[in-house]
Amino acid sequence: MTKGPALIQEMISCLSQLAVMAKWDKATTPRLETLENVMKLSQMIIQGLSDKKSPLLQLPHFNDDFVKYCHRNKKQQVKSLRNTH
Repeated sequence: MTKGPALIQEMISCLSQLAVMAKWDKATTPRLETLENVMKLSQMIIQGLSDKKSPLLQLPHFNDDFVKYCHRNKKQQVKSLRNTH
């Protein structure tokens, strides 16, 4: 799957060009959700992670067992990578 990231990057480039050209023609404006979905797909392909898996698996040395431990810990339950403080 060596051509996947290049294909996704080209899709992002095409969407960006359509957005720039949309200043003159509103009918060809790409939806923001389309760009967001392509960028999420890019991340999934590069990291090899499906959208159903925990984002904690993106961290080095994390595996399924450690993620389960993080979810079970009652004092400090970790659900995502975002800092909430």
